[in-house]
Amino acid sequence: MELKIYKDVLMRTIHFMRLHYLHLIPFSFILFVLLLLVGFVSVTSNKLSILILAMVSPLSFSFSIYVHRIEYFGENTWKNFINIYADIARFYKVQGIKSFMFLLALLPMIIALQIETAAFGFDLNLFYLAEKTGSYLPSPYLYLCTFFSVTLTMLCYPFVIFPEYFYLLEKVDVKTAFKKSFDLAKRNYFTFLFLMVIQIIVFSVGSFLSCGFLFVLALPFFSILTYFIYSSHTSGEL
Repeated sequence: MELKIYKDVLMRTIHFMRLHYLHLIPFSFILFVLLLLVGFVSVTSNKLSILILAMVSPLSFSFSIYVHRIEYFGENTWKNFINIYADIARFYKVQGIKSFMFLLALLPMIIALQIETAAFGFDLNLFYLAEKTGSYLPSPYLYLCTFFSVTLTMLCYPFVIFPEYFYLLEKVDVKTAFKKSFDLAKRNYFTFLFLMVIQIIVFSVGSFLSCGFLFVLALPFFSILTYFIYSSHTSGEL
């Protein structure tokens, strides 16, 4: 039964993209260019790149809002993609909580890295240069902490996929949003974990092999797929 639901979700995603590609693909390309801009700017100014990223990152949720506005209100306009800015304070409230949770998961790695870089005056550039040239070998403790933190972050990620959906689209309070996201992930944990691994593979490998073209297609695809998983939950299918 569950396999059939996910098959239906996949087909709904493909069908939706085929119907609305004239809006989805151009916007995805614009978002891709903006993210590239963040990378270029960071070479000269980290502060400016962080500011641009702070303004651009909410747009990644725009695909879900676009689908939601069409599904519930029949509004197929470009404005749907920037509606997220009307809720930007609420969006960053959820993002702030999620960032704090990930910070806790990464804390062992951060502490270990601080201990390792102490001998270099906490200068990461000097530390990486020494490691690259072979003049300094990091301790096994750093590798162990890094593995633990990254693994813990990945294992926790399925629980925090959907708070924005419940908080911004259902307008519930933030505590209820995280609880609903946790309950949904608890029932579908390994499916969400598998989906996350596929996303990582596609974005990290496929985008480089296709010079970013696959990224432009994959970004709306996975966002819309995630929305329809959420929609299946709210309709009682999951």
